Amino acid sequence: MKKIIIISLFVSFFLTGIAYSQFGKNKVQYDNYHWSYIQSDNFDIYFYEGGEDLALFAEPVVEQALKDISSILNWRVRKRISLILYNSHSDFQQTNVILDYMYEGIGGVTELFKNRAVVPFDGSYADFWHTLRHELLHVVVNDMIYGGNVQSMISGRVRLQIPLWMHEGLAEYTSLGWDTHADLTLRDAALGNEIPNLDELDYYMTYKGGQSVYRYIASRYGNEKIGEIWAQMKGHGNAEKGMKAAIGMDMKELGEKWHRWVRAEYWPDVADRDEIKTMSKQLTDHRKIKNYFNTGPAISPSGDKVAIMSDRKGYADIFLISSLDGKPITKLVSGQKSPDLEELKWLNPRLSWSPDSKKIVLAVKSGKDDALIIVDVKTKKRERITFTNLDEIFDAAWSPDGESIALVGLKSDRSDLYLYNLKTKTTRRLTNDRESDFEPSWSPDSKKIVFASQRNGYGNDGKVSKENLASGIEFRQTDLYVYDMTDSSITRLTDSPWDENYPVWANTKNAIIYTSDMEGISNIYVYSLDTKESVAITSVLTGIFQPSLSKDDSRLAFAGFADGGWDIYMVSNPLSMMNEKKEIKPTVYAKEIMKSWNEPAKAVLKNDSSEVVKPTLTRTVSVAQNYSNYIFAPSIDAVGMIPDEPDTTPVKTDTLQNKTPDGKFVVNPYKTKFTLDMIDSQAGYNTFWGLQGTTIFAFSDILGNHQLLFGTEMYIDLENSDYYLAYQYLGKRTNYSVVGFHSANFWSLSYYYMLRLRNYGADFSVSRPFSRLSRSEFGLTSYNVEQSLINVLTGTTDTSITINTLLPRVGFVFDNTLWGYFYPMDGWRGRLDFMMSPKYNKNSMEFQSLTFDLRRYYKLDNEYSFGLRLSGGLSEGKNAQRFFLGGESNWINQKYRRYHDYENVEDLYFSQFVTPLRGARYYEREGTRYFLANLEFRYPFIKYMALGWPLPMRMGGIQGITFLDFGSAWDGTDFHPFGRDLANGLYMDDLVSGVGCGMRLFFGYFLLKIDVAWRYDFDQFSKPKYYLSLGLDF
Repeated sequence: MKKIIIISLFVSFFLTGIAYSQFGKNKVQYDNYHWSYIQSDNFDIYFYEGGEDLALFAEPVVEQALKDISSILNWRVRKRISLILYNSHSDFQQTNVILDYMYEGIGGVTELFKNRAVVPFDGSYADFWHTLRHELLHVVVNDMIYGGNVQSMISGRVRLQIPLWMHEGLAEYTSLGWDTHADLTLRDAALGNEIPNLDELDYYMTYKGGQSVYRYIASRYGNEKIGEIWAQMKGHGNAEKGMKAAIGMDMKELGEKWHRWVRAEYWPDVADRDEIKTMSKQLTDHRKIKNYFNTGPAISPSGDKVAIMSDRKGYADIFLISSLDGKPITKLVSGQKSPDLEELKWLNPRLSWSPDSKKIVLAVKSGKDDALIIVDVKTKKRERITFTNLDEIFDAAWSPDGESIALVGLKSDRSDLYLYNLKTKTTRRLTNDRESDFEPSWSPDSKKIVFASQRNGYGNDGKVSKENLASGIEFRQTDLYVYDMTDSSITRLTDSPWDENYPVWANTKNAIIYTSDMEGISNIYVYSLDTKESVAITSVLTGIFQPSLSKDDSRLAFAGFADGGWDIYMVSNPLSMMNEKKEIKPTVYAKEIMKSWNEPAKAVLKNDSSEVVKPTLTRTVSVAQNYSNYIFAPSIDAVGMIPDEPDTTPVKTDTLQNKTPDGKFVVNPYKTKFTLDMIDSQAGYNTFWGLQGTTIFAFSDILGNHQLLFGTEMYIDLENSDYYLAYQYLGKRTNYSVVGFHSANFWSLSYYYMLRLRNYGADFSVSRPFSRLSRSEFGLTSYNVEQSLINVLTGTTDTSITINTLLPRVGFVFDNTLWGYFYPMDGWRGRLDFMMSPKYNKNSMEFQSLTFDLRRYYKLDNEYSFGLRLSGGLSEGKNAQRFFLGGESNWINQKYRRYHDYENVEDLYFSQFVTPLRGARYYEREGTRYFLANLEFRYPFIKYMALGWPLPMRMGGIQGITFLDFGSAWDGTDFHPFGRDLANGLYMDDLVSGVGCGMRLFFGYFLLKIDVAWRYDFDQFSKPKYYLSLGLDF
């Protein structure tokens, strides 16, 4: 009897869960791409319109990177590698190789099903070069550890769990070696005595902290030790044991020695440097407001207000603060909550004021196209200016005469300066070359624009030599240039081996304020256009970025990194600081760089011209045979990284000819070809079905646009087995899916009889997103049910009940929520669904059902939030659906008010269970109408706890909730929420409520929910009921 109830519950969840109640934001396919690919020795490089030059740029980079990484790890990849390139990050967000959304800040991704690397071009060839090498490390490691696909982990052949910092740190180390950004992060942690333990390396420190650990290992043992560590980890099947075998230290010992090394490395940098907050006025404090980013300052022309970008509410928002004390004035823009403000470009935070201080302009991702958003500071009304001819836009700067806005536009493989005329509504391209341009700033007379650019590695033909592409040593460094609006000429201002960025034109002097990481730390400099000389006016411990100057030059706002986060600072009369010229001493790392520059043998490319290479700030790890061709940090030693007997096994090439007779790559059209992603055979226990076993076969094409899934449990025959076949097409804006399914289950009723329940049919679904945040859904399901009573002794069917239905449905979904670790913390999500079953034969049902589900979340701070939910529905018709209210989804220790009527097949397969209503049991209320309200307060319960004897263990990350649930279900108009009697007065009649508390913790791969609740009916509280369940909260 209980098994029948379990069947009913599961079928209800299956039927309603697949067709309904699915939230989530959308991945919108705005564009239809026509893909092609070229083949190099080891790579198939995929690209689309406008991306061929990016593919030609990437080819020598990844081929050289593969040699470098293979030498370090002493491993050769024997399979061809798929590299998929996108012309912009906006295009990259449409990829189906990874079904997750690629948020701003994800520079590239490597997946494990086919070991594909996916990399977008963001306008900077330096970043593109870095990301290519970074993702290729993951490709090689995946091949080395997991055999190049996820199958080894699914089958259990490989159980090696490697800390994330070891993956990402090595990817950073092999792609960059060391750089001033990593140096900044570790210096700040060291000087603040906040160097994390190895098992605490997370977020950005996963990358930069891990990079530092590898730098320490290489400085002590040489780069060859890195390959040995990974080989030992693979051989032992354990990261801890592998580390111990390779270097004689476990993770704890390694962490302690790394800590000492980091402190010794950075303490010498303290002398004669200022903390940012001691040499300026600090306007924000990320520690007090518990956020990370306070960046992109734009001081108003009058100098009394500063517009900033901040994530203090979890989203990237624009705030207006006082330039005197930093007190918030207002929030101008709420980002990421509406389609026209999908993303605010927080990696390129640039805000600009109109000359009259009435408006602010910023570049945003706004649906299909990027846009300029002009915000009225007083009314907060917005004007949206789209650019359909550009892939992305950045760095908007309003001209002093108020007539134009300069910006950086990305188109295919080029990021150039553009000019938008506010009067004529036209766009003019100012630069048109392969060099990457950034951060335009106007002269006071609006006749010139100063900007930063990477313009070193290009010859007169606008191309980069193949050697420079492979090494990346030329185009990674930025200098300052001036564009003259009168004659379109470009004049170079700075020519140093360091990075000059964020130029701002002064108004009262013929000078430009900018930042430079000269001597190893980013400080503020002033460049005199009269004397052609630069003067440092700050000397800080960490780093200064993004300066913004008031119209009278009396105030300078800037962003600074310190104490593990970003804040806004202010200095007065910055130009007068030129009289107090700072003598900046080089950091320890800068001394290493400059020492390498003094070795000419390592600063000359071996080419026909013997051109002296301009030194660059980033140092990469390379292999021994190329060691003399490029510049490296002195700590990098490539000796011994090449195996004594190199692997000469060639990678198999395609049957296609990959080059023309004149040496050019053949461009091949993309053709859809399915290949296997995984086979997974598993047995498990399901709350509703009991023991189950299924084998799943997953296929897809290389771009992920076509998804094919086949699952089967073929232990009897086609009529008595579970199987399904599903196909999904994701290549266009409208997504389509087709599913065919069959399920058969048996339950013994007695020694003589068993019950067989079959459901089978097909489903066709369509999803059409309006934007990232909303979509419409359509579908049609042929759902057929057969219940048979079988005589075990004779094998005959005594009775049989059959139901045939066609279930058309339509739905609307909205979701702009911000997620925490366990559940949404802020925003809205809602669904409205209609489903019907028309009567078309004697075995079909007739009903129409309408349901809604509205949820609102309020974030109090980064750890505390409220969740509110209101849902309801009704069903009409001869066979109206019934709603069963009470209990919790995936409730393990279930309690029931009554047994299910298992002879009622309609209820068994077409009813809907409504949860959570804690304090109540399954079937506590039922009917053809329902409503349910849930209120939850969510908070950290146990952040961290360490126990000693007799149970030495550590635990943490356990969330707590306090909740109130109430609702009811009824038939027609027969609803009586309250009743009254003489003895007890007012009580809840049809209405049911429960209050309680609980905790949430991850148990393996599942979220375990433990709740205790008391039912309350105005008269009394019931005895406590306990709920042990799996799954996410609403």
